[in-house]
Amino acid sequence: GARAGLQVGDVILSVGGEPQRRPYDLIRVVGRAPSGRKLPLAVLRDGKPLALEVAPEGAATPWPDPGAFADWLERGLEMGSEELLEQLRRLEDRLDQLEKEIERGRRPGDGGADAERT
Repeated sequence: GARAGLQVGDVILSVGGEPQRRPYDLIRVVGRAPSGRKLPLAVLRDGKPLALEVAPEGAATPWPDPGAFADWLERGLEMGSEELLEQLRRLEDRLDQLEKEIERGRRPGDGGADAERT
């Protein structure tokens, strides 16, 4: 932000020498940098290139590598729309059930007096 010398309208081109093409690129590079280590920051301000430095402070939560989600995405894409709709219906039914339990003054999952006994 402002402490790094950034201004509204600046376009971040690279951080630490790595090009910034997507929003999470910045978070990934800064999140992996050791605290206090200065990183070169190349920006475009009013159409002109400008060199700044940023020194991350404290521990950042690094952005995960998008490749880590490849398997999850593949499985999600394989799921058909009917299967997704059915899962949503079941979720809605369960939420309705929980709301009714709360309205009756019961904590969800407690069973209560009218619960079936096994």
